[in-house]
Amino acid sequence: MYLSFLRRQESGRLICCFLFFCLLFACQTPTQPAPPSEFTRRTIPTSPNKKGVHTLLIDTFRDWEVERWESHLDYASAAVGADGYVTQLVRLDDLDVEKWQYFMDLCERGEIRPILRLATTANPDGWNTPPRDVDGTYRTVATQFANFIRALDWPTTPIIIIHNEPNHGHEWNGTPNAADYARYLIDVANAIHHADPNAVVLNAGFDNYAPHTNGQAPQLLDSATFLNEMLAAQPNVFTYIDAWASHPYPLGAFIEPPEMAIFQIDRINGAEALPVTQPPKGIHNRGIQGYEWELWWLEQHGVTDLPVLITETGWRFGEAGYPSEAEAACYLQQALQIWNADPRVVAITPFAFNGDPSRWSHSNWLNLADDGTVLSVTDLFRAWQGDTAMCNQTACCTRYVFDTIPLYTTGMKESKSQPTTEYRSFMVRFQRECCPDDCCTSEWQILVRSVADGTQTAIMSLAELTSFLADATEIQL
Repeated sequence: MYLSFLRRQESGRLICCFLFFCLLFACQTPTQPAPPSEFTRRTIPTSPNKKGVHTLLIDTFRDWEVERWESHLDYASAAVGADGYVTQLVRLDDLDVEKWQYFMDLCERGEIRPILRLATTANPDGWNTPPRDVDGTYRTVATQFANFIRALDWPTTPIIIIHNEPNHGHEWNGTPNAADYARYLIDVANAIHHADPNAVVLNAGFDNYAPHTNGQAPQLLDSATFLNEMLAAQPNVFTYIDAWASHPYPLGAFIEPPEMAIFQIDRINGAEALPVTQPPKGIHNRGIQGYEWELWWLEQHGVTDLPVLITETGWRFGEAGYPSEAEAACYLQQALQIWNADPRVVAITPFAFNGDPSRWSHSNWLNLADDGTVLSVTDLFRAWQGDTAMCNQTACCTRYVFDTIPLYTTGMKESKSQPTTEYRSFMVRFQRECCPDDCCTSEWQILVRSVADGTQTAIMSLAELTSFLADATEIQL
């Protein structure tokens, strides 16, 4: 009897020890998210009106007084029209439900659909990483955001963007980390979907112009590397989102007309030149349809049919090397025709509408006093409303663009049969100037421009171009 008791006692000790070590291991090892076997992608309600704006009622360092919000959102409503969109960031340290309900109420009054971009907290160099739990997850901060989203009375279906351009170090406390962002995206998306089953969740838009800086400041990762590392860390990460957020800025960046586009991945400072699969001809990662490359990349990894919200895009204007205000407005109208014709695009919210003029005057659509008072509107504002006067007053150009052409040469006349160790990429475009009174009457010009530095390499005739290309590389015209 006593021996039987001892055996039972020893057995109990062993079970307790086993349970203790299991608990200890669980606390020290980050819990992996369960595959979303019951996940159903939420359908985003669409509007025939895709137009929107990206407001900066609050920003990294400068917030407009709430008293200014009504005026700014009235202008936003006037710019985009009924059932348009407005994207606005919300910081983790500013989840004041009463304050942001006022924003929702203003959107409802102006008949615009709010999109909230969830940001962390600012530091002097950019943005902090989200606070992480001891188990390696982001569930606590995810719950904070989810409770905030649920507490708001939305005028339309909630649309939520999780973070911003995480392939930038200054968006992730100095050092981009794809694995950490993937985990964060999953945790916040999960929490929001549980809090509001109808909410539409989007990824952060990526910067397709960012090079891989090989760990040197400012630390950046090219979007191809970042996406691959996200997928390696969390193979099902993109099944947690309902739509795709994209930042397809025009080539230059922020300079060239809408039809200019290239595919290019940059790795500098000795970063390893990892193999990059070339997309099919006509698909580019840089230009106003850069989302086409992102969608193509997703399709290669089994993620299909994601609707696209262009949550940042636009031209800088009025500075040396950039278009004039009228030219930028004309480009914007031309781009809108392209986006409207693409059924994959749901919304377009160019950046930025009403930022601090000391930082954003080169892209603002409202001319603002230092206290946020609206002084006037720009040509871009009027163009978004449908005013075409600026296109008739400026020398807008009709341009037809070929793909980037890799030339096995750094000189104009070296043959590809004797290639050098380097090659430069060039953009070939046909250009014809339009005049206000008699558009497109001048002769065609053909320009060959270096993609690397934007310098004009040559102006030549069609016969000279044909000879040059035949000598340098093969290309299908």
